[in-house]
Amino acid sequence: MRIFILIGFLYSHVVCSEDFVGREYPPMFAGYTSKTGACIAHELGREKFCDISISDLRSSDESWILVSKSTGITEKKAQWIVTDQIPYPDVKNGENLHLGSCRINGKFVHTLSAVVSEIDAEWLPAVRWAANVDLSTGTISTINAKGVECLNEGWGI
Repeated sequence: MRIFILIGFLYSHVVCSEDFVGREYPPMFAGYTSKTGACIAHELGREKFCDISISDLRSSDESWILVSKSTGITEKKAQWIVTDQIPYPDVKNGENLHLGSCRINGKFVHTLSAVVSEIDAEWLPAVRWAANVDLSTGTISTINAKGVECLNEGWGI
């Protein structure tokens, strides 16, 4: 009986999860919102500064981190196509997700993101989860969070 329950759970999870890779926006995907994002392609140079971005995507049932590539501007709005997605990380009380404003072992890398501890410091240490975007492929993968810290943009205010 337990095996049938497990199979049912796994099947329903697969069926309910959406694949956004290859889809363009805006308009935003029906039933989803995005609250934060960042341009992460600084290393590509001034002309391509915001060619690749990272953002969140949330619904009442699921949340994702998306990597998107710019397809241009229409009607004064940036247009994007999703190149990769991963599940949104677990963020607990006293923590926050920082996108694209991190460094590893003291070296600033715009393609890094991490769940950080909210403390009163200029640089916030990563906890449990960090990820990096490969600008050449537009893919995102989780990495070891050791040595990752992110800029506390409100520090000192």
